[in-house]
Amino acid sequence: MRENLREDLFDNKVPMELTNQLTNKGYIDTTLCMKGKVRTKEKCPKCKGKYVENPLHCPTCMTTPNRYYIDLYHAGYGKIKIYSDKMGHPLDSNQRAARVLEAIRYEIDQHIFDPSKYISRDLKEFTFENRVEAWLQSKLAEVEKGHLAASYLQKLKCYIKDYYVPFFQGMDVRDLRTFHIHQFYQKMPTKSAKYTKNIIGALENFFNTLLRLEYITNKLSFPVIQLDNKAPKWINLETQLKMLERIPAEDRDIFALLSFQVVRPGEGTAVKVMDFNFDEGSVTINRTFSDNVLRERVKSKVVRPRLINPVLLPMLTELCKNKFPDSFVFTNPRTGRPYTGDAMFRIWDKARKAAGIYITLYQATRHSVASIAVSNGASLKAIQDVLGHTDIRTTLKYAHADLKSQEAVFQKQILTLRPQTGPSTENGTEI
Repeated sequence: MRENLREDLFDNKVPMELTNQLTNKGYIDTTLCMKGKVRTKEKCPKCKGKYVENPLHCPTCMTTPNRYYIDLYHAGYGKIKIYSDKMGHPLDSNQRAARVLEAIRYEIDQHIFDPSKYISRDLKEFTFENRVEAWLQSKLAEVEKGHLAASYLQKLKCYIKDYYVPFFQGMDVRDLRTFHIHQFYQKMPTKSAKYTKNIIGALENFFNTLLRLEYITNKLSFPVIQLDNKAPKWINLETQLKMLERIPAEDRDIFALLSFQVVRPGEGTAVKVMDFNFDEGSVTINRTFSDNVLRERVKSKVVRPRLINPVLLPMLTELCKNKFPDSFVFTNPRTGRPYTGDAMFRIWDKARKAAGIYITLYQATRHSVASIAVSNGASLKAIQDVLGHTDIRTTLKYAHADLKSQEAVFQKQILTLRPQTGPSTENGTEI
């Protein structure tokens, strides 16, 4: 047949337009592929006869099937029966089945055909909502192992429920591309830059996990969200003392620790007697409360001794006296148990309102101690060690407070501006 076609071409028996098509391999591959047929397992409900093709119908009763499937043989996969499209929709009309068949033929010609994308049981595995749920469960396992904060897991649940699933539900993760991420970003409701960055960052982590596990093969690009490098809000020592006076006496000890030892609230409430070495004057922060669950880890994942603030030594020595090493140092007198995050917030919120100051507990304690230390000339390296930062860049945000060192810029100016002693003149003329 191919030789006869060649002879006809040379003898000019075939029109030139058709000649170009028939000698173009790309045209033949994408146009002449006829693999697969649309079939049905149903019979006519009236006469019980078989449906005939083009399109499938009963020639006697003129009825049509309610369900179709594609019968396909592919050299790489063998015989395949496909009952749904890529979105999992059943082939409930001849038009839908025909469109799917044409799409499959094109994919075969382009060597990108993957039958698992059309098989319902595999489709469910690759839907966004199923994969993101599996990812969430892996994060839960990390929380249970103590490698991840429980509070972060709660944020992920919120992101998935409120943002990810409403947009990506039903989509096959293997078909998602960068433009989908762009569309998601464009349709996000207006939030703070930091909150938006957190949502996009968690989504990127999800897709990177899919890539690492080989559920997808393309690395997607995500928007880069720049945050304003704002200086941390803080208060001076005098204001810190004023705030402590507003705290009820029975709760003041734990807030004093936070104000002057620079530990995080969750770490302060989790500190035990065994963590203090009074002979060396050091404390080792080993654990934290995250969503009221005790975790034997800290945020920085670095555990090393820190100097006890000498101001706190008398108080801490007294609090640890006659207690078992495994006892918590600070307990809520109302419950006899360690303070919860909610309890700490309520106590602090009431005190700061009474003082007329709008500042968070974290800002008034950890941020403020670091900022005061910078202002007093302490080195950033020393502050990094006290705060327990693993990266000096995290500590650098407190450098804004070093106003005293900025005085040298003005004291050593070569050019000193002097005020005018009389009216200005130009070319001897008063102006």
